[in-house]
Amino acid sequence: MSNEHILRAFDRDLEAVQAMILKMGGLVETALADAARAVDSRDEA
Repeated sequence: MSNEHILRAFDRDLEAVQAMILKMGGLVETALADAARAVDSRDEA
């Protein structure tokens, strides 16, 4: 395998990891917003 091939494969893998991290960040953002809404709307009776 040439260095160029290895670097291209590594770059693709890094892009895939970046996409997964961004997706995970979006899921965390949604979870935090849902949790904040749940705390805000709790029944205090």
